[in-house]
Amino acid sequence: MKKYLILFSFLILSQLCYSQAHVEAYYREYCYYNDSTEKYDDCYGYDELSTFDISEDWSYWIHTTPKMQSTYYVIDSQYMDEYELTFYYVESDAGNKYIYVFDIMKKEIRIFGISKEGEKFILTFLCNKWE
Repeated sequence: MKKYLILFSFLILSQLCYSQAHVEAYYREYCYYNDSTEKYDDCYGYDELSTFDISEDWSYWIHTTPKMQSTYYVIDSQYMDEYELTFYYVESDAGNKYIYVFDIMKKEIRIFGISKEGEKFILTFLCNKWE
């Protein structure tokens, strides 16, 4: 067991050493789409520390929260110069697809997806450190 823990720690540290960007988030907010109002207005949020460690070529990143760690692989990306936003179409290591929006100016990361129950949601992370 100790061998596996050491190996796992080494793999995580090696990923962090080769990251191009490191983002720390301090707050998470979920909003669900309301078909009646046609807006994401059913929201709740809470304080949570999490990190996004992005590969040097921005082809994937690792998102770590207190409860889990997931890797997201970029399928496609699009930069919107008008809004200074980058959209990333990704697939998680669990096979789920999301749209990530990196808003460096506002220090936010937004994730659009569909829950297991079929509900559309947006998840927003407020970030205090963007290196």
